[in-house]
Amino acid sequence: MSGLRLQKPKALNIAIVRQRLHPLTVGKPASMSNDDDNPPMYARWRNSQVSRNFHRLGLLVAAIIVSAGLLLMAKDALGLRFWDLIPADIPILGRNIAIGLIGIGLVSLAAYGIVRAIGWAIDRSV
Repeated sequence: MSGLRLQKPKALNIAIVRQRLHPLTVGKPASMSNDDDNPPMYARWRNSQVSRNFHRLGLLVAAIIVSAGLLLMAKDALGLRFWDLIPADIPILGRNIAIGLIGIGLVSLAAYGIVRAIGWAIDRSV
């Protein structure tokens, strides 16, 4: 028995230390596998490069739609003759501008959603 020596325990992994000190796990036994075989739900899609790229593409498509819509609204505003407006026309003009802005926003949101859905389908098939 003289050749048998006890070794000091090695330093713990910081993730294990955090798990053991977390307020919800104090007093509970530590898991044997440290949750290595139980990845977080939807981690595959959240960390996917395909999903990230389609998010960027969707933002680009939505930005193009918003800028094109605002340019068309500005073009129409330049053709408006302000000296022919009467005070009764101002609420109508404001309502039409609001409807146009809401329409542009909805179309860009729909385009973003369609691009993300295509990216989701491609990511699922890979």
